[in-house]
Amino acid sequence: MHRSPMRPSRPCRGVLSLVAVAVLAVLLSACGDSGSSSTAKDTSPSTTVAAKPGVATVAKLTVPPSVDCGAQTSTTFTFSYETADAKSVELYVDGAQQSGDHPTSGSATVPVRCDGLPHDVVVRAIDADGNATVSKTQITTQTANS
Repeated sequence: MHRSPMRPSRPCRGVLSLVAVAVLAVLLSACGDSGSSSTAKDTSPSTTVAAKPGVATVAKLTVPPSVDCGAQTSTTFTFSYETADAKSVELYVDGAQQSGDHPTSGSATVPVRCDGLPHDVVVRAIDADGNATVSKTQITTQTANS
């Protein structure tokens, strides 16, 4: 069977797709490292990345480094955040948006699974034009078995 030099076979397209995904992963991880990082005495490092250039910023994200769960399967923890020039704010834990209207600066008590693993905490500050800046950090749950 003769194949055109301009058209890769199906196995090659699969490899090309895999390479494209790997390149995208490298670019996304580089974007996460290019943001500003801040730490406080009792917090984990957080990274701020502008999803699309805008004026809203996450000035501060204070999350405890861990929460004690005891023998529970889930618990809650409280964190605080401050934004500047934000019209609205969205809060996420492990990718799940937290319901409710959140002030542009304040604190929130949110649920988290107790599994001894790190969990992502994200504040998304949105400006009047709909552009967003995201700040992300992690909290680890401490279980009776971990």
